[in-house]
Amino acid sequence: MKQETISRVKRQLKRAPFPALLGFKLRSIAPGRVVLRMPNRTEFRQYRGVTHGGALAALIDTAATFATNTLIGELEDSVTIELKVNYLAAGTGRHLEAEARVLHHGRTTSVSTVEVVRADGMRCAYATVTNLVYRRKS
Repeated sequence: MKQETISRVKRQLKRAPFPALLGFKLRSIAPGRVVLRMPNRTEFRQYRGVTHGGALAALIDTAATFATNTLIGELEDSVTIELKVNYLAAGTGRHLEAEARVLHHGRTTSVSTVEVVRADGMRCAYATVTNLVYRRKS
């Protein structure tokens, strides 16, 4: 992957206010693959004390979108059009990590799988995400 692509995706992530609010950190990046880490803050927990599914979905959505963005051009962008999450175990521990891998990348859509693991290594969510790829207006 070109250094310009890596730099562009890192800039996009830094400029995005919502992922910054949630404390997402880029752990690794490769063509069609991104790993993001989210601290498992108390504020992200639901009433039983485990991570709220919406916080996990936000992590999944962001990881898949940026994995897609590693495969698109400078004048293109992507947006999630479908997200399906299977919650497999409680989100617990100090952090959660999402690994997104693009399975299919076409002219207008990109399909990714995302696995979320807890700090203890247990998988707590699995998702498929479809992104629409489009040319940005100048």
